[in-house]
Amino acid sequence: MDHKLKDKTVCIAGLGYVGLPLALAFSEHLKTIGFDVDAGKIRELFQANDNPGIVFTGDPEEIGNADFIIIAVPTPVTKSKDPDLSYIESAARTIGTHLKAARSWYSNPQSTRA
Repeated sequence: MDHKLKDKTVCIAGLGYVGLPLALAFSEHLKTIGFDVDAGKIRELFQANDNPGIVFTGDPEEIGNADFIIIAVPTPVTKSKDPDLSYIESAARTIGTHLKAARSWYSNPQSTRA
């Protein structure tokens, strides 16, 4: 693993059938925060957790400890088959208010920007 990533933390927002396996997979390589707004789910995951690489939480303040955030929330479709983006919008609002201050730690050698 790239030494620049060794001490980084990823947050998976949404611990459903996509987010939970993703969080568990990341936790094998990086410090991982599993965030969800469902208090019952968080309680169950927290009590059953024996993986030191992951922390399950419903506290949005924990999002600020992450270097990377992945949104894995549902996108159901309406009766007219349009995507319902309300879960994504809600997650983005919550995440946006709890992001850590921007830091530039990664430099892409192929970037065309100065």
